[in-house]
Amino acid sequence: MREPKPTANINGSGVLISEPDGRVWLVKPTNEFGGYRYTFPKGKLDKGLTLRDNAIKEALEETGLLVKIIGYAGDFAGDTGTTRYYHAKRIGGSPLNYGWETEAVVLVPRCELDQYLNRTRDKNIAAQHLNFQEK
Repeated sequence: MREPKPTANINGSGVLISEPDGRVWLVKPTNEFGGYRYTFPKGKLDKGLTLRDNAIKEALEETGLLVKIIGYAGDFAGDTGTTRYYHAKRIGGSPLNYGWETEAVVLVPRCELDQYLNRTRDKNIAAQHLNFQEK
């Protein structure tokens, strides 16, 4: 899918980090911030950064992983705005180096995402872009 130009309502970006075997990296926000049990790395757009650069920064801060963007996933509305998501692959880093916003980082088989994701937007993203079917 070709990446469209950003619109004014996009106020954040994030990544869907998949491993070659199909497993997906998720973060557990500290104290389930925002009502998320687990979610994809994402964050509000920092001034001066592009959406892509912001997504890479958020991945590093929240997962400890250095990622390379490999494609556009989509723009998804949430509780506080719209987030642009990208497909990404891990090129370095360690999940042991996540930042304060994260309580844990997990690597989940796609068939088990329903046990981790509890928010409608995340389930929609998984269904549309990770071949996930909610049980």
